[in-house]
Amino acid sequence: MKILFITQFYPPEMGAAAARIAGLAKNLKSFGHDVTVLTGFPNYPSGKIDKKYKYKLFSCGKEIDGVNIKRVWVFASPKRKFYTRLINYFSLILTSTMFELFDKEKYDVVFVTSPPLFLGIAGYVISKIKKAQFVFDIRDLWPKFGVDSGNLTKNTIYVRLAERLEDFLYKRAKIITVTTNGKFEYLNESKGISGTKIKILPNGVDKEFLNLETDNKIKTKFFNNGAFTVLYAGLIGIAQGVDVIVKAANILKEKKDINFYIVGEGVEKCPIQDLAKELNLKNIFFVNNLPKEKIATFLRNSDATIIPLKKASFTESVPSKLLESLAFKCPVILSASGESASIVEQSNGGLITTPGNEEELAVAIRKLYDDRGLTMQFRTNETKFIENNFMRDKIAKDLEGILMGQEMHNISSPIS
Repeated sequence: MKILFITQFYPPEMGAAAARIAGLAKNLKSFGHDVTVLTGFPNYPSGKIDKKYKYKLFSCGKEIDGVNIKRVWVFASPKRKFYTRLINYFSLILTSTMFELFDKEKYDVVFVTSPPLFLGIAGYVISKIKKAQFVFDIRDLWPKFGVDSGNLTKNTIYVRLAERLEDFLYKRAKIITVTTNGKFEYLNESKGISGTKIKILPNGVDKEFLNLETDNKIKTKFFNNGAFTVLYAGLIGIAQGVDVIVKAANILKEKKDINFYIVGEGVEKCPIQDLAKELNLKNIFFVNNLPKEKIATFLRNSDATIIPLKKASFTESVPSKLLESLAFKCPVILSASGESASIVEQSNGGLITTPGNEEELAVAIRKLYDDRGLTMQFRTNETKFIENNFMRDKIAKDLEGILMGQEMHNISSPIS
């Protein structure tokens, strides 16, 4: 097959969205397919485009892992405001569609991933131009997720328009892929979409990520003081509710040999840094965004990772950092419910607390700190579950079957 992936985010940009498409693309390439990625000039999360793209409208010819990368101009701004993000999203719709109008390449499949929801417009139009299957990949349900998180207000003009666009794209997609059972059920039951049209394509972990070598400089700097280390690595946004970690660190501040590391960037980073300063915490350390290769060292050497979600209502979300933590045999403390909790339970890879409850979180951290035997038990139990259900090469093989109408593994989420 000739497959075109359209995505807002792609390496060297970091994050779950970029990793998902990069992993699927390179594995499909290794299976013998002709794979191209259409994306914008890298700008996330800094909001700045590298000088090498200055005065360019597009860039072609570069390959990453054998995948052909086509990049087009996008508006970018370090100001992470609502309106700047919208302009960023819509600029990619415009430039990617214009690029494909003049690009003579033909494709069998156009696979577009959301959010942002609006990128589906480009995917649909380009699939028509290329006379290709339109596959719509949904990592988060928008605008539902925005409303549930409190980021958007229900029944506003923006939300109503987004819901109409959502329905338009769902109806016109040949196949809809979703990451969890919860999203499948929502589309099937609330949106009335046939279950035969929706396929579950979970987030996963790349073998190459697990095989990365330890960065000795990071190990020496952060892990040679004998402290019990607790890690959060990922987006520091509204939905994550990372402030609960700061509050738990405050409860445990008398334990001088428990250190908290928060690695990453996001709109909530400054507020939680201010909270840590206000509480005069000496046991919590903020680390700027790091390449994925260096995150591997943190996961390999931490005593526990915290995976928080702000609200208990986010039951259909499974953060990719949860899967990566379990794959690295790092015990997890999950502050969430729903499918994420089911994964922790079935893998026997950690403890579960109520979202937003810093007292429960502090108790869970102290439990692992006091009982190193329990920590070792979690480390030995969790690996096979991830290997059997969430390795990216197997997920890509299932996607190949879906696209070819074969569904060789009868793909479904292992979580019920």
